[in-house]
Amino acid sequence: VYIKILKSCTASKVSSYKCKFAVKSMLLNVDPDKIGMGEAIRRVISYRTIRGQFTSVHPDLEKIGITGVEVMNDDFRFIGYNQDPSKEEKPKTDVQPDLEKTGSAGVEM
Repeated sequence: VYIKILKSCTASKVSSYKCKFAVKSMLLNVDPDKIGMGEAIRRVISYRTIRGQFTSVHPDLEKIGITGVEVMNDDFRFIGYNQDPSKEEKPKTDVQPDLEKTGSAGVEM
C-alpha cells in the first residue's frame, strides 16, 4: 500500500505488477516490522526494474509548493521550496499543512 501511495505522490509510471514483483523479490524472507517500514520501502524502490522511477512529484503537489517526496523511517516527507531536508526536524503531528511556515509536511505511516 505504501508503494502505491508513493507512486501516486511521485506520478510514477511504473506498473503495479513491477511494484508487486519488486516487493516480492526484495522482501523475500524479510519481516518489514523488524527492519522498519521506511527501510523496507527503500529496499523495494531500489530494485533494478523500478529504480529511479520515484523521483518526480505529482503535478497537483507541485502546485502547492512540493518539490520532492522523501522516504523516512516512519513517514513520507514532502519537501517544499527553499528547504534543506538534512536540516529539517521530524514533524510533531501526523500532517503539517502550513507549508509557508515550515516548508514541509510529514505523513506518518
